[in-house]
Amino acid sequence: MTVARELISLEDVAKMPAPGLCTPASVSFSPDGRIVAFLHASGSQSSLSRQLYALDVASRRVYLLAAPPDQGNTEGNLSLVEKLRRERQRQMGVGITSYAWNPTPLSHRLLYPLQGNIYLQEQPGAELKLLFDKKSTCVAGGAIDPQFSPDGRWVAFVQDKELYVISSQVTEGGQQAVQLTQGARGVDGKSNGLACFLTQEELSRFRGFWWSPDSTRLAFEEIDESHIPKFRIMHSGSSVPTGDAAQEDHRYPFAGAANPKRRLGVIRLPHVEYDLHSQKQSHAIPTPVWMDFAIEDMDYYISRVNWLPDQSLGVQIFNRLQTEVTFLRTDVHTGRATTLIHETNSVWQNANYLFRNIEAESKNAFRFLWGSERSGFMHLYLKIYASK
Repeated sequence: MTVARELISLEDVAKMPAPGLCTPASVSFSPDGRIVAFLHASGSQSSLSRQLYALDVASRRVYLLAAPPDQGNTEGNLSLVEKLRRERQRQMGVGITSYAWNPTPLSHRLLYPLQGNIYLQEQPGAELKLLFDKKSTCVAGGAIDPQFSPDGRWVAFVQDKELYVISSQVTEGGQQAVQLTQGARGVDGKSNGLACFLTQEELSRFRGFWWSPDSTRLAFEEIDESHIPKFRIMHSGSSVPTGDAAQEDHRYPFAGAANPKRRLGVIRLPHVEYDLHSQKQSHAIPTPVWMDFAIEDMDYYISRVNWLPDQSLGVQIFNRLQTEVTFLRTDVHTGRATTLIHETNSVWQNANYLFRNIEAESKNAFRFLWGSERSGFMHLYLKIYASK
C-alpha cells in the first residue's frame, strides 16, 4: 500500500497548537458523576479559543456547555500578574481556559473566570451570569484563581494582591466582594494569596490560598520580594511598544542570590454572610494566625499545603537545596507546628501531588497517603496520626 506524503510547512511547525495536539483538556466529572466536562477548541482544530463541552455519561452525547461571551476570547485586558501565571502554567489558550464545579453533590453549578470577571452557570447549557464585576472593587486588575468553598456557598479569589470572598448567589450587577487580607496592595514586591515565581515555575504550585473543609477559614501565603533587586526586560520586535509597555521590571531570584520571604497565615471569616448580603463591609479585616514552622534556616520553600481531617493544616516544606522535605501539622489556632515526616536525600527531593486524606476509623486519629522515593523508587505509604 502506498501512503501519500504531505509536505510540512514552516507555518505548520511554528503554529499553536501544534498539529495533532488539539485534544480535550481539564477533564472532570460533575459532583454526581453524570457529566464529564472538558475544554476543547471552538471551530477550527488550529484555534486557540477554548469552549467548555460536556459528555453525558448515560447517553454518550457530547454537547456545548459554555462559550465565552463577547470579547471573552482575548488576553487584551488581563493583568500582568495573570498573564505571567498563565505562561508558567503553559496555558496559551483563550476564551474559557478554566472552570470549577460547585462541590456539593447534587449541584451542576459551574464557575468561570473570564477577562478578570467571574461568571456562574446555574445548570449546564444555561446562560452565563455575572457573579463578580472586577470594576466593583475600584482596584486594579481582575479576579485571579476563583475557588468555591467546600460547601458551595462562597467564592474566594485574589484581586490586586489581596484576598477577597463573595457569595455564590447571583445578584444583578454582580456580588459585592469582602476583603480578607491587607498589607500587600500598594507595596512593591508583596502579595497575599498568590504563589511566587519560584513556586510556580520550579514546584508546579500555582495556588496561594486554600479553603478549610468546613468553609470557615482560609489559609494563604504571604510573599515578600521587596529585598530582591529588580531586573529589567526590554521588549523588542517589529511592533515595539512605547512608554511603560516597552519594558517589564521583575524581582528575579537569581541562583545563589536572595529568595522571596514567605509565611503562611490562616484567617477566619467573621460575619462575612452579613456583610455580603448587606452589600457592605462592616467588619474589620481579620487578623491572621501565622504558622510558626520553627525552622532555623528560613530560606525554605512551601511546596504543598493540605487541610487535614482534624481541621489542622498540613504543610510540606523543602530546604533551599531541595535535599530535605518536612511534613508539618500546624495548629490553626496557635500557629504551632509538629513534625510528622522528615526525609533527606543527598542528591534531590522531588515534589509530587500524591498526598491524599483517607477516612479514619477513629475520631482521635487521621490517615493520609504519602508519596516517597526514600527506597530509590516512588512508593505510596499509608500514614496514621493519632492525637494524644
